[in-house]
Amino acid sequence: MIVLRSVAVMLTILGVSASLAAQTTEIRSGQRVRVTTADSARHEGRLLLVAADTVFLQRSGHQELVKMGSGDRLDVLKGSHSYTLLGALIGAAGGAVAGSTSSRHICAPLESSTTIVRYCGLSPAAGALVYGAAGLGVGALVGSLVRRSVWEPVPGAPGALRVTIAPLPEGGLVAGASLAFGAHRPAR
Repeated sequence: MIVLRSVAVMLTILGVSASLAAQTTEIRSGQRVRVTTADSARHEGRLLLVAADTVFLQRSGHQELVKMGSGDRLDVLKGSHSYTLLGALIGAAGGAVAGSTSSRHICAPLESSTTIVRYCGLSPAAGALVYGAAGLGVGALVGSLVRRSVWEPVPGAPGALRVTIAPLPEGGLVAGASLAFGAHRPAR
């Protein structure tokens, strides 16, 4: 029974390790990376080389080297994200509120040759619909112009601290910590 339990625990640990290894972010020379140091300073540029505790970047036509410590972090740019949907929702809501409240206050006399007719615009529901549709379009356009970069951390980067916790066959837990050192050359 103990042997069976030990084998099950080992297979679980191996399975988790294999799935984590499959999820690691691979960095390549030329990719856009960001180094965030422990004091919150950020260095962004094209990756040239990662060695021991140093990252070499190409920034604005010159090379820069960034020393990394245990509290520092290396991220790779995965793409960007726009706010089209959020902008559309905010625009539609704002337009609907503006349309429903302002449409009943817009009245204009229409003069004909014999009588003066008072025309008071749209009903609040129609005003909300018309202004909401206009707000939706404007909000979507503005939201699509606003972009945010999406960064993903690089596990095992120089200075990266890893903490591992695993169950023991006899019960209880074992914990370990490791700090990555050595040369890590990006794939080409």
